[in-house]
Amino acid sequence: MLPKQIHDLTEGFMRAFDSERPELIEFRRARNAVLGAQVAKGLGWGSGAIIHIGQRVTEHLEQRTRFGWEKIQEIVSSTGTGFYPEMNSDLKALVAGYLNASRQAAEQFMREIYQEAHAPSGHGMHAQMSFNNILPKINAEIDLFCAKQAAQKNQVAQSANQVFNIHTVYGQVGNITKSQVEIADTLENAQPSKAIGLSPEEPSSSVKLEVTASLSLVTTDRRYGPLTIKALNTGTKVARIRRVAVLLVREAQTIGGSPLTPDSAELNIEQKQVVVEIEGDDDMYEWQKVLKFKPHFEVHARAGERYGRGYLELTSEKKVEFEFLLLPDSAWRLLTAPIAPVFGNNTGHRCSRCGFIFLKQADATTVTCPRCKQVDDLKPKL
Repeated sequence: MLPKQIHDLTEGFMRAFDSERPELIEFRRARNAVLGAQVAKGLGWGSGAIIHIGQRVTEHLEQRTRFGWEKIQEIVSSTGTGFYPEMNSDLKALVAGYLNASRQAAEQFMREIYQEAHAPSGHGMHAQMSFNNILPKINAEIDLFCAKQAAQKNQVAQSANQVFNIHTVYGQVGNITKSQVEIADTLENAQPSKAIGLSPEEPSSSVKLEVTASLSLVTTDRRYGPLTIKALNTGTKVARIRRVAVLLVREAQTIGGSPLTPDSAELNIEQKQVVVEIEGDDDMYEWQKVLKFKPHFEVHARAGERYGRGYLELTSEKKVEFEFLLLPDSAWRLLTAPIAPVFGNNTGHRCSRCGFIFLKQADATTVTCPRCKQVDDLKPKL
């Protein structure tokens, strides 16, 4: 079975995640964002809105479960826990336990949505199928992780009986450790070793950036499209970022009566410092660009989806590219659409206490929130 230390450390990470992103608040945000978009379009509840809420709830469940799985991998590697035959089933049980706890809350929340929307029971099938698809994807990653752990254990066992004469090691050698290479390099007239994994192109101390980006649309009492870029440095050296940019379509401009097309067009992402430093050993930095209009992104299609691209430029002039899923044009139109249009003598209202969105009569002077019973005074202030 897994050591108790792994359970305890994982539990600490999950408590930190839940304190920053409480699931009930995340679920309510999903409901309010979807319903707010429906109200802005002059619509109410419908099957599309319910499915969209279910998708957002599923996204939170998968993000939480995947966060737990990523931390479990780090903990297993950091604590030096060796492979054993039951590791695969133990890891799957640990991950499933964290998913099931949140899934129960998600299912209860969706039941409340069905009741609020007066939807038939069949609407719940889509959310249930989405919930069911989370675990198989992560279980496949657990199988791969355990296969690697088993292979490493076998490799160590095979190399345990191999003996190297360190004073005569030159050139390329298999199964040689970093400390052995350093010793060999100190010998008189010793030649640099080309040990596997220690080539000049991939030094043991390096910058290793994992960059992710996402574009979303926030519809609360105000609307904007945040472009969020995160860089994780899994290496050991400090990464120094001097520029972040997103690629735009190159558009011809008329200069001196002649059309000229620039070599490149980019949207710069502002930095608080001239150079952003990201420490090694899993330090992370986040940039965010608030968009109030639709930029003319350079579009790259793949598997029926539309993606935008950008890059991080280090002070060494090396570039790390990233991509992000683009929003549909209909989503961008919401940025300039009225927050709550009047239709059928009703208009949308957001509770001042809990943020719940509901319909009210257009000429009402006071409203009572059906969720928290907060009474909002709508009389104009003189």
